Amino acid sequence: MKKKKKYVLRVKGKLSIPKHVKRKQACKGNMIVTIQAKKKGKFAKIAKTKVKLKSNCQYKKKIVVKATKKVKRLNNAKKARVIVRFKGNQALAPVRIAYKVRLVN
Repeated sequence: MKKKKKYVLRVKGKLSIPKHVKRKQACKGNMIVTIQAKKKGKFAKIAKTKVKLKSNCQYKKKIVVKATKKVKRLNNAKKARVIVRFKGNQALAPVRIAYKVRLVN
C-alpha cells in the first residue's frame, strides 16, 4: 500500500498589543490560520484552523495537511501563503497578516 504524502507546517507568533492595553484583557480569543497553495498563478485554500491565544498573547500550532485530491495542488507547489487573522475583542481591533513560505518536498 502506497503511503500518502503529507506536509507539516508549524505556525507560531505573538499578537502585539499597545502599551495602554492590559495583557489580561487583550490576550483572549482565537487566531484563525489559513494555508493556501499556489499553482499556475492562483492561490487555493488547503487548510484552515483555529489557534487559541495563550495568556502572553502567543500562539503556536502544528498543521498537518495530507495530500488528497482536495489538496492536489500541493504536490507541485513551490510556495504557500499563510494568512493569520485575529477577529478582535473588547480591547483590540481585528488584525490580519499574510506571508509566503517555501515548501520543501
